[in-house]
Amino acid sequence: MKILKNRQLFRIILTSFILITGIMISYAGTFDTASDVKAADIRKSAYTNESAVDNKSADILTGLEEKSYLTLEDIKKAELSFTKESYTVIKNNRVSVGLKCNIPDKFLRITYTSEDYYTYFSSYGGGMVTTVTGNSAGTSVIKATVFIDYYDENGMYEGCKTLEATSNVIVIDYIEKELTVGEQYSLNYTQYETYAHMKYEVADSLVATVAENGVVTGVCAGRTSVYITDGISDRIYVGTIVVKSNYISISESNISRAVGSSPYQLSVINTTGGTVTWTSNNNSIATVDSQGMVIPHAVGTTKIVAVHTSLTGFKTTCTCDITVTNPVLSVTETNVAKNNSITLTVNGTTGIAEWSSAKKSIASVYSEVSSYSYSYHDYEDIIPGYNAEEMVEGVQPKASVYGNKKGKCVVKVVVDGITLSCNITVTDPALKKSFFVVTKGMRQTIKVTGINKKSVVKFTSAKPKIASVSKKGIVKAKRIGFAPIKIEVDGAVYVASINVGAKKGVKAVLNALKVEGAKYSQARRMSKGYYDCSSLVWRMYSPLGVTFGDRYYAPVAANQAYYCVSHKKTLPKKYLKNLDKLRPGDLFFFRGSSNGRYKNIYHVAIYMGQEGYGDYTIGKIIHASGVVVSTGYIYNQENIVVIGRP
Repeated sequence: MKILKNRQLFRIILTSFILITGIMISYAGTFDTASDVKAADIRKSAYTNESAVDNKSADILTGLEEKSYLTLEDIKKAELSFTKESYTVIKNNRVSVGLKCNIPDKFLRITYTSEDYYTYFSSYGGGMVTTVTGNSAGTSVIKATVFIDYYDENGMYEGCKTLEATSNVIVIDYIEKELTVGEQYSLNYTQYETYAHMKYEVADSLVATVAENGVVTGVCAGRTSVYITDGISDRIYVGTIVVKSNYISISESNISRAVGSSPYQLSVINTTGGTVTWTSNNNSIATVDSQGMVIPHAVGTTKIVAVHTSLTGFKTTCTCDITVTNPVLSVTETNVAKNNSITLTVNGTTGIAEWSSAKKSIASVYSEVSSYSYSYHDYEDIIPGYNAEEMVEGVQPKASVYGNKKGKCVVKVVVDGITLSCNITVTDPALKKSFFVVTKGMRQTIKVTGINKKSVVKFTSAKPKIASVSKKGIVKAKRIGFAPIKIEVDGAVYVASINVGAKKGVKAVLNALKVEGAKYSQARRMSKGYYDCSSLVWRMYSPLGVTFGDRYYAPVAANQAYYCVSHKKTLPKKYLKNLDKLRPGDLFFFRGSSNGRYKNIYHVAIYMGQEGYGDYTIGKIIHASGVVVSTGYIYNQENIVVIGRP
């Protein structure tokens, strides 16, 4: 009884030791999950049972099954081995391994160990069959240790016999394969007995396909996962296929061709052997022959399709968008003014235009930059270094024609396979007169010289309530003020300044303009053909009844200013900042150094009116300047101390 208790205690201690050792070894295992594999891709429960032979089917030594304990004689011929010399498992998956022993398993205590980190055991003790998980690619040696207790004839414990067996576990890594479109690669996972009953499948068949024999074919640029599956529950991730473009394409992705243009040759590039077939999606718009020659027929859009069949039979389809156009120049004969430009436009197309001038010395031509919007596609992850910009909207081709000198030349444009021409005449327009001083109700005609019969002259009044203008350039003064007239001809723009004033002021200006160029002389200031500043003013106004207090001799400028001030015939000096307040015939009196005269005034000028267009105009004057009677512009405004309106 005491011996039996000792034997039971020994068994308890030994069993506890084995269990603790198994747990410690279990925690020592590692599981290196591939970083690019989702949890759903790794089916830990998916493993294939090897044909593990348990001990009941082994050649058990005769008579041992009926015994309740074994003696040393019983186990002298004990043998242990794995069911296979090697097993195969895909990384992060499990495979069953089994033992064969000629001792009944009820007498066996079994532990399993792995000599490296390529594999680890899901369980370490107990049965004749266990599972091994592939940790990382490589060959791992696994070992099974069997402990067999034996007793003497009286059932007294005598000792323990140890048996060991080893086998190899080959852990297969995932594949990470790059293919080009049309390239093939053979998978070999089902060649292993463990997975021979399974079939291949891909996650995205638009990227790649896989045949039953494991041949993967790249179909389109992208990425897809590859699996093997039993079609029921097990689906094992085996790797990733990255498909990159094979760069097979039509030589051009889009073309524009005009109706009536010559046939256009397309080709398929980046091919190595194989055949190409060509078709058009709409033969009424454009046809293509077997050699890729495109013939446009009618305005519209369609696709030219080329199918390349490689030597392995893989087909790559590529397309070219074709737009059939009917380009027309906006004009075929026109004028352009010298030192000015006009714009020519090709209607009926958005294609690229090439412009040229037959005589650059007469007229130059410059393409205008078209504004396009783009949609941007980044294919860097599939095709390193490759980006694409797709034009989605454009404008019609345009060009500026610049007139260099008077003459004729031809400007040509090549667009969508045809050549269009425009006859250009460079004119030299000019205004015969650009500055007018008139009274209300007067009519004046703006005359343009240097043009021809094809020149179209357009007149526009900026202030038609002050002065209107007809299509023929006839100006009618309606009320006092300033009205610039814009004249457009052959691409040039000119301005005629219309100043409408009171009768006396306008007459004084017109009288002064009649003596423009006369000599300046103070000594002979009242003699015919000679003037100084004050005598010019008096002699222009005195016939109109304005004598500045002296009917027979011209007072000096200071006395004329004093007359205006004393007779309240002056304007605020702030009007110099607002020329619309001034009228033709107003007088500007300038101060100088101290001369003992009224306000030190030494000079006077007659205001003629404004010149210019838009927000910027400038005031003109006529005066005896010290050399001759001449016109000019308002100057030294800070020295104008009196503005007179006689």
